[in-house]
Amino acid sequence: MRFVYFSVLIATAYWFLVSLVRLILAKRNLNVIVESTERNAKVNALERAWTAENPKVEEGE
Repeated sequence: MRFVYFSVLIATAYWFLVSLVRLILAKRNLNVIVESTERNAKVNALERAWTAENPKVEEGE
């Protein structure tokens, strides 16, 4: 019974540490994407290229 207890305790501690590390990494990488005029221009160009390749089909046709 002690083996099960300590196994669950160790598994819970491992899960907590992994979750904590993932949370820290997620918060650190949150500000990686910085909005800039160059990035906005690239996104807009990609959106225009996508709509030019795939024209919208009307529902009534």
